[in-house]
Amino acid sequence: MFVVEDLFEIAQRGLIIAPGVDLGARAQVELLVELRRPDGGVLRATARAQVPFGSGRGQPRHMLCFKALSKRDIPLGTEVWLLGEAGAEDAP
Repeated sequence: MFVVEDLFEIAQRGLIIAPGVDLGARAQVELLVELRRPDGGVLRATARAQVPFGSGRGQPRHMLCFKALSKRDIPLGTEVWLLGEAGAEDAP
């Protein structure tokens, strides 16, 4: 999907990572992702992909939000790999 270039925490929202990713026309979706950290560690997590309100015209960019993770869990340079939608029967 992409490599984490920036991240920030928002109270009651969680950890937001950037850049965003194009997931089509859906405004919000729960995803299973694999986080491959620069130190070689791998972490699987659930993220909420959501188009920010007022994101402008053109193709929307979904931002990924992690409620249960912190900045220590996802350092800059982490690769984010899509495993599937959360709850999908064919997801690992």
